[in-house]
Amino acid sequence: MISMGDEVARIIGGQGIPAQYEQLSTLAFVEACAHETMRLKPVAPLQMIQAARDSVVAGIKVPAGQLVMLLMRPAATDEGNFPRAL
Repeated sequence: MISMGDEVARIIGGQGIPAQYEQLSTLAFVEACAHETMRLKPVAPLQMIQAARDSVVAGIKVPAGQLVMLLMRPAATDEGNFPRAL
């Protein structure tokens, strides 16, 4: 099984700091781990947005100008959105 350390060692080697920005874009496993971490522990777990126009979300009418609070974690851990969500 690959680890982030293995991937960094293979691509960057013993330099410690990437010599070129392009090297960072090839760290696919490191990037996938960062995305998965942010899915499970979002940096902004709660977001406030304001409806720009009258809308209907999941059958709920949201009038223009209405503030809506979004909880990010429930959707990210819902089996309907992600297989084996946890």
